[in-house]
Amino acid sequence: MVQSKKNEIEVKILETAKAEFLEFGFKDSSIRNISAKSGIPKSNIYTYFESKDTLFKEIIKNTILHIELNLEKMKNPENYPPETYGFKYHIYMIEQVSEFVDRHRENLKLLIFKSEGSSYENYLDKTIDHYTELSVFQTKYFIEQVQCRGREVSKFMIHSIVSCYANFVKEIIMHEIPLNKIKEYGKEFMVIFYYGSKALLGWDDKWDNI
Repeated sequence: MVQSKKNEIEVKILETAKAEFLEFGFKDSSIRNISAKSGIPKSNIYTYFESKDTLFKEIIKNTILHIELNLEKMKNPENYPPETYGFKYHIYMIEQVSEFVDRHRENLKLLIFKSEGSSYENYLDKTIDHYTELSVFQTKYFIEQVQCRGREVSKFMIHSIVSCYANFVKEIIMHEIPLNKIKEYGKEFMVIFYYGSKALLGWDDKWDNI
């Protein structure tokens, strides 16, 4: 019974804090307001969460975990079997990204637009840089495996493409695009990316139907 009550209080704090952060942003939110809106004394909130930043981290931790696991996956060439080069797989992946964005849209809104003043203030820029480094590695591996004819992709171009992905997500969150439209726009984006990359790298048509 005591543990159940403790969990209820923690959930109430997190729900109230999330609403506060979404409305006012991390910087302009306060434990005082969260306390007043939740009916839980400040001292009790600090029993569960040592700071406002700790509270923010707890709210978005599952979203961060998903992103970090995906980054970790990109480090391993074993995760790039031949089918990952094909157009169908690219469409599958953009659908997975679309569903992730839809499930995590509130937390992504916090990360992208509401994190000023928190320890995640520059997380988007850092993630773009991290994805760029891993995408450079991924592209080199792809070129070696597929034996592309063009074989030249600058790091600047890869960084620009990764930034386009990030901006795609930002626009979805900003304009509150529903899932069916996210998938529709995602497919348009992937057609441009896939066939643009194909033209740049000069890889074989045989991958189009894989």
